[in-house]
Amino acid sequence: MNLWNTLLFDPLHVAIGASLLFAAASLVAIFLLFLRRRTDERRQLKEANADRYLSRQLLNLRQPVERDAIESLAAAGQARLERILSRLLQLVRGDDRVSLLAIADTMGIPDAALCRLKHRGATRRIDAMHILESFPSDQPFWPSRFFFAQYSVVIVAKVFSAIA
Repeated sequence: MNLWNTLLFDPLHVAIGASLLFAAASLVAIFLLFLRRRTDERRQLKEANADRYLSRQLLNLRQPVERDAIESLAAAGQARLERILSRLLQLVRGDDRVSLLAIADTMGIPDAALCRLKHRGATRRIDAMHILESFPSDQPFWPSRFFFAQYSVVIVAKVFSAIA
């Protein structure tokens, strides 16, 4: 027998080679997980900074709102804008709250949330209810659109029955 066959079929060398192969695969997996975690952390930090910037922009808007300002805010995305406005409406009171409600009405956020109440997915309906709870029911758009004021109890019951 030659040296090559001895090294190739020696059980000790096969075990060592397999161990080294598994160790290398483990190192590659750890490296890939590390890269994934870094990119996720960077993405979350970038989104948090964008949310803070958008919150400042919303709070600095004054009435009457210019069309350019609304278009620049709408570029951030409807879902992000709804989430930030909902959070800000829970935090602020007084004139700032009235201003934010007017901005949200101008952007059509209550209308979009009302339409999502009829969505098949329970999660979207619940998110719509959370957004709508920030808006007072004495606003002019409630009774005129979908008669939501009269049927809010029925809608809430349907949403929670769909979840259960």
